Amino acid sequence: DFEESKDVVMWVRTRIEKQNDGLQDILDSRVMVDCFREEMAAVLKVALLCTSALPINRPSMRRVLELLH
Repeated sequence: DFEESKDVVMWVRTRIEKQNDGLQDILDSRVMVDCFREEMAAVLKVALLCTSALPINRPSMRRVLELLH
């Protein structure tokens, strides 16, 4: 479970690394219906890329748009 003092990015990364499908623990179950599951997973993947610890590993805004389109 997420605790107030934790880094949200590290919490998400840890959940995904520990579980094959950590989405159920991360995303809001009220909106995570099958028809949006793939889209939500794609946005989360982009978010993780954008929050890489090393700036060189972060995608450009052009690449973000390509990934989300």
